[in-house]
Amino acid sequence: MRLFIGIDLTKAMKSELFKIGSTLKTHTQGNLTRLDNYHLTLAFLGKLDTTQTDQLIACLNTLAYPNFTMSCSELSYFQKGESYIYFMGIQTNSALKGLYEAVIEAISPIHLSIHGHFQPHITLIRQGKSFPMHVLNIPSPQEIIHVSQVTLFQSHTLDQELTYTPLHRVVLL
Repeated sequence: MRLFIGIDLTKAMKSELFKIGSTLKTHTQGNLTRLDNYHLTLAFLGKLDTTQTDQLIACLNTLAYPNFTMSCSELSYFQKGESYIYFMGIQTNSALKGLYEAVIEAISPIHLSIHGHFQPHITLIRQGKSFPMHVLNIPSPQEIIHVSQVTLFQSHTLDQELTYTPLHRVVLL
């Protein structure tokens, strides 16, 4: 199974991000993130077998970290090959960085490889074309994001759609 650890978002926040992504899609002609797939990735783990997944869940269950809040910052993008990934940034937040470090520490006993580096963001569009988004003047969501749990997600294709299915949740203190 392809797995990652992340922060799930409320339906209201997902809906707001979907509206912003839909506006960007018309200009970038990229692939819009499905409404139910919005999240913030803490650690992408790649393919794990059943034994590794069970060990991972046991390690995640040891996580003891306080809940906190975070906020969106601004729209941005990065180039990946010939296309662009557009995302909603997250305001600098020491609690979020601390959560990331606590998750990495909790899963360290099973020596999993973490793919990529931690850059807090919420992906809106994949494989988009270059577009000067500043001309759209899209405001960032003002809703405060309450982080009260960490979720282990499975990334898979379901009915020909990329789907992120929650497999396990750990409630924060």
